[in-house]
Amino acid sequence: MLLFPNLNKNMQFKTLDIKEKVLLKNYCSFKIGGEADFFVEIKQKNQISAVFTLAQEKKIPLLFIGSGSNILFSDKGFRGIIVKMSNKGIKKNNNQLSVAAGEEISNFLLETAKMGIDFSDLAGIPGNIGGSIFGNAGAQNSAIFDFLESVEIFDQENFKILPKKSISFGYRFANFPKNSVIFSANFKNFPKNKPEKILEKIKKNIFLRQEKNPRGFSVGSFFRNPSSQIFAGKLIEESNCKELKIGDAQVAEKHANWIINKKNASAEEVIILAKKIVEKVYQKSKIYLQPEVKIFDEFGKKIALKKT
Repeated sequence: MLLFPNLNKNMQFKTLDIKEKVLLKNYCSFKIGGEADFFVEIKQKNQISAVFTLAQEKKIPLLFIGSGSNILFSDKGFRGIIVKMSNKGIKKNNNQLSVAAGEEISNFLLETAKMGIDFSDLAGIPGNIGGSIFGNAGAQNSAIFDFLESVEIFDQENFKILPKKSISFGYRFANFPKNSVIFSANFKNFPKNKPEKILEKIKKNIFLRQEKNPRGFSVGSFFRNPSSQIFAGKLIEESNCKELKIGDAQVAEKHANWIINKKNASAEEVIILAKKIVEKVYQKSKIYLQPEVKIFDEFGKKIALKKT
């Protein structure tokens, strides 16, 4: 490791198992992305502060990810350290639930169901707790912020608890301090039910979601709905974009707001296709669609789909 030759000799950095030249297509549901210069998984608190300190000392960018279910990496990879949140844990204390950011939503639903806690409305949402909070993910007319009480973040210097009332959030977004990282979340006043009934609802909601959703590598809904009454998929279909294709990137036949990687689509093909959709929808309806997916270049800068 040329950049970090004495990493294991420094006690502060010894917990960091940093890998080189990691293919990012293996860490996202789109199955697209080049190599990251460096990659590390975070499982405990001291690793977060260590990776921030290391990045500052070496002047190298960081990009934090969860399960990669709402991200499009560059074909050129990432010129820095990809940090994957992999901390786990679900703890119940009376009427409060503490959950690690790296906990997968699917496991979270099953484990809480055993406790008689009914989060079945969130069934079928991909990804992990941290990512779902960051984007206020939802399904069946529910969103994760409906049940949230507070979030534990790291702001590059300290760990802090942010009450829900101090966080600005809305449909598929939540505003957190710049460059902060979600480490865990607390839930309160959650619905309860018998475990067997919760599991039955979870299975039903997942089945309905799978029946409705297209098959293939994707991030699910690519664009945000402009409002609760205006749906991106309907706008895309009315703009004659259904089944539009650029290389192996294609608008899904089953759901126009899904872009599918049919086999070996590149990030460039997806971006060209997405820009074409934005343009055609604007020409038809005078509405600019905003991506729900986070699109990054090789330096971690977000890519816009329209000129600002």
